[in-house]
Amino acid sequence: MLVAVTSHVAEAGGYLGLGVGTAPSVNDERLTPSSRTFKVLGGQRWTNFTLEGGFGGFLLSERKDIDVYSLQVAAKLNFPLASNIEAFGRAGVQHAWLNTPNPLRDQDGSGYLIGAGFEYRVNLAAGSGSIFVDYTYATANMSNERREKFDLSTRTWMLGITVGI
Repeated sequence: MLVAVTSHVAEAGGYLGLGVGTAPSVNDERLTPSSRTFKVLGGQRWTNFTLEGGFGGFLLSERKDIDVYSLQVAAKLNFPLASNIEAFGRAGVQHAWLNTPNPLRDQDGSGYLIGAGFEYRVNLAAGSGSIFVDYTYATANMSNERREKFDLSTRTWMLGITVGI
């Protein structure tokens, strides 16, 4: 285990990426997911440690569609498994927004996220990148000016790609 954590991966530097996921599982039965999730991400990697940021969202339905967006910052730790294949864990914080058809009911709040997944590193003549799959649990304590409160938690599977910059 110590060798896996301390072994050096040839990849280091910045990257941009895009992910598409399943419709999220949501903790409130009144809300039904009505779209897949998406995420645009970027990060900076140093050997097995990465600092990553992302912006994503999805739609929920409660008679009418509710837009849900989040801005995330996370630390990611990669564990080499085999040639170009790595497992990773991620933990971070997020800020989320719920935009409803009635602006007086819009909410926002902060929370945390944790996740894990696998990544296949690709080294091409023009650069490097990866293909990844991950599972993320995210939560946020939502509220608005009318003091309405809502604890939002989601669970999502995502498939994505990254390209080195």
